[in-house]
Amino acid sequence: YQRRVRGREDEDGPLNKEACLLPGNRLVAAGYCVFGTACMMVISTGNGVNGFTLDPSIGEFILTAPNMTVPKKGKIYSVNEGNASFMDAKLINYLEVCLF
Repeated sequence: YQRRVRGREDEDGPLNKEACLLPGNRLVAAGYCVFGTACMMVISTGNGVNGFTLDPSIGEFILTAPNMTVPKKGKIYSVNEGNASFMDAKLINYLEVCLF
């Protein structure tokens, strides 16, 4: 689940397709939550990316992964290849580099 946060200038306007499909340079914040044995929220307000894990004993998210970055090389390759027919050629080329 992903939710895009609108900026102040759009707060009074209608929530429609045009209000949600704004250029990235107008983005105020972005984030997502992952639910499983733990609940993690990852958010960026334009100054780095931070991960927070829900502590159910106090009902609050605790900063557990500050300044998250993508490693130069990883051990795991994970992508929904079922959507490959909808992917841009540049993305497919990049994924092939990651795969091999």
